[in-house]
Amino acid sequence: MKASEPQSRAISLWEMPPGDRASLLAQGVPVGRGRLLPDGRLRLHAAGGSEDVPMHWEPRASWPDGSVRWIFLHADLPRTGKYALFADPAGIPAGLSDAGGFATVRAHAGGFEALWNGEVLVRCTEEIPSAAGEGPGAGSGDGQPDFEVVRLEGSPLSGLYRVRGPLRGGFRSGFTVRTDSARRALEVVWRISRETAEAGFLSGRVLRFQVSALDRRSCGLSVVDGARRGPCRQVDTDDGFEVRLFEGAEPFPVAGGTSFRQRMRLWTDRDLPSSECRFLPGWLAATEVLGPVGLLPADSAGSVAPGVVAGVRAMMEQAWTLAESADPAYGGVENFGDWPLSTGQYSAGKRRAYADNEYDMPFTCLQTFAATGEARWFTLARRCAEHMADVDVRCTDGVMLYHGYGDEAEDHRTRRVPDGDMGHVWSDGLWLVHLWTGDPFLAEAAEKVTRWVVGHFQKTSLADEFAICERNVGWPLLVAAAALENGGPAVRAVARPFAESILHFLDAYTKDPDAAYEDPEMPVWWRCALHDGSKPFMMGTLSEGLERMHRLDGGDVPLRILDRLVDFIVERTFDPLRVDFQYEFNAFGPGHREIPAQQLIPLFVRGLLYSAAHRGSEALLWTAAAAFQASTWCLFDPEIRGKEIALMGRGAIPSLALLEEARARSRRTRARSHTPSGGDAVPLFEATSPTDVEIGGKGYHTDAAWVEAIYRAASDDAPSHLNRQAFFHASDRPFEHSSLTLLCFYDRIQTRFHDADGRLAGSLDAFVPVSFFQRSSGAHVLRVDYRAPGTAVLSIDGKVVDRTDLDRPLSGAFHRIRVGSRPGNWKVDGSVKVRAGFGPAMEPAREPENGDAR
Repeated sequence: MKASEPQSRAISLWEMPPGDRASLLAQGVPVGRGRLLPDGRLRLHAAGGSEDVPMHWEPRASWPDGSVRWIFLHADLPRTGKYALFADPAGIPAGLSDAGGFATVRAHAGGFEALWNGEVLVRCTEEIPSAAGEGPGAGSGDGQPDFEVVRLEGSPLSGLYRVRGPLRGGFRSGFTVRTDSARRALEVVWRISRETAEAGFLSGRVLRFQVSALDRRSCGLSVVDGARRGPCRQVDTDDGFEVRLFEGAEPFPVAGGTSFRQRMRLWTDRDLPSSECRFLPGWLAATEVLGPVGLLPADSAGSVAPGVVAGVRAMMEQAWTLAESADPAYGGVENFGDWPLSTGQYSAGKRRAYADNEYDMPFTCLQTFAATGEARWFTLARRCAEHMADVDVRCTDGVMLYHGYGDEAEDHRTRRVPDGDMGHVWSDGLWLVHLWTGDPFLAEAAEKVTRWVVGHFQKTSLADEFAICERNVGWPLLVAAAALENGGPAVRAVARPFAESILHFLDAYTKDPDAAYEDPEMPVWWRCALHDGSKPFMMGTLSEGLERMHRLDGGDVPLRILDRLVDFIVERTFDPLRVDFQYEFNAFGPGHREIPAQQLIPLFVRGLLYSAAHRGSEALLWTAAAAFQASTWCLFDPEIRGKEIALMGRGAIPSLALLEEARARSRRTRARSHTPSGGDAVPLFEATSPTDVEIGGKGYHTDAAWVEAIYRAASDDAPSHLNRQAFFHASDRPFEHSSLTLLCFYDRIQTRFHDADGRLAGSLDAFVPVSFFQRSSGAHVLRVDYRAPGTAVLSIDGKVVDRTDLDRPLSGAFHRIRVGSRPGNWKVDGSVKVRAGFGPAMEPAREPENGDAR
């Protein structure tokens, strides 16, 4: 089958890492709203190629209009390079295969075995060495299988199987096994969970991988992140490999509900692990599956907020440095993927508590991945999300544990907080990494967290939590929004009425907060939302949830609530001289009134920008933009850690996108404010330097023209350093309004376009050698063709050297034309002959003739 669609209609583009080998792609792919229906068909081929690539896919999440938001794709990629995915009626439909493909997994006593075409090639057995050292214990016998296998994905290319073991001593082991049929390779994740409420002690485990004699010489095993993830030792055996876990003199203490994992890759053909594609940043951000994402180019000069772009990049580099450091606080089975707080923080004494991915660090890393296209941020997001699912989400009931305070400040072992907290609960990173990787443990954790949050409010009122602080309703609203965006039908059915109940409560409360404050039936207000103790940054998560609910469902309610919150923040807490907001409104403690809160601005400025956009309020936009820009210095803090990085990144990256949208709206508004030119069309104007003429009547048309200037230098002397020469200048009155200028400056030829307000509408630029300005090089033809709005083109000696878009009319009329000069002592050092036409009619450029310029 041949590809027929142009690349511009692709629903996704990505690039495989460099190399020359084929590989399996088993990965989620985000799709923009309305681009693909569940019953649609897809085709995949190398960008610029024509042959379809074998693939298999299924939808995983939906947009509110029913179109597909995420697919999961299996593809056998023949080579590295760029690939494009197309929606095409002649393509492949969605749906799981009836058969498991060439590679299957089944249970056996003590583990699982992988088969290719019915032949067992790999057998994995979990063994528990006996405490007395008398050989292996449970899991090594030849009895009936004590492990269960469920197929989660299946195709002729790849399958994903979940293997569940028995409960032994309060611990349960399990595996996920991904097969690669073409290369006879496996990716195995081993996970052990403490499935009782009380703490326990984990003794050593041994995973034995026995490989068929036929493949023993060509097989290999690697443990991904190995000892950094936890105690791990790999041993080669006569029939395969052993991975020894948690070896040590003392058993390892494990809090109830905690899980740990190791990831392994085994190949029985050659080292060809599964690939992870690199999405191009513009494509990934444009899908909007992460909400608005502002790009973070290495060169930030063109950004609406170059300081913010540079600051976010510097901040995330600090995150990478911390995560990859040799500091043991960032490694080990209980800490790998988490972010330690400063020693003593939150009254931890001499201990160092953990942030538990506070503010959802996996989500911030995914935003950075979308904003930069750098794959390492996806790697870090996955690491953090796995830690969150294993250590922070209690597998027994879905409670999400947080950093704790005082004696309960966590150390990730048996010192844990007894329960969760509505002000410290997040699920975006869990859902999104699951959709990217297919990891069922992440989806399970995300759904459990969602159900735990909803269940909590069946025992506690929204008013009671809101009386503590705004984020105790803000984070639950975000958990509900994440489930509605990314979850399946069952969890969406739970999240929908819960989200609507939050909107109903907030709408009633914000309509008259004074009434709620004085109502004796309402809770005792500690931090009174929109009253004493209210903190703008805690309304950041609330405003994000309102924005996301509006994006999901539309309607006036989320916007109405958001506007009320924003008005309070701006009118009651903003300091226009510090360009900052009060950390805590009417704070009881004087110290809290003076805390610089600019580090917190990125978290809630997103709500200000969204409110300004839908209300069309320039005053609010300017306040939000000024405060956002003023917070830039906080991004460069060399002592910044994970909690603050997640907080600022989560808010700053989408706020950059909203600010860019505001700049685009401003430009469109300015363009619409300019009326078309009132000048006359003139088919031909001719003049030779020096010329300075007044144009009477209506003047000449400004919004479309062609100008051809034939220039010849006066001598072979090198031009002055500044080289201020002007070839042609046409303008209204005064000279910088509704103007077109063709000039040079230093070694640059430039055409400038100014609108009726005297604002630069655009320029055309080209560098030329010094010889260009010497007589011996002969005559040169400079040609400008443009329409405003439309395209402008600069040609030199018959070759197009630059083009740009003009977004608005120049307006007005040309009432004065100069040839060989421009106001400001710009004069040509030589001679210029000009031919020009004004109005919509265009004339093709012509070659210079000898003697045209002397």
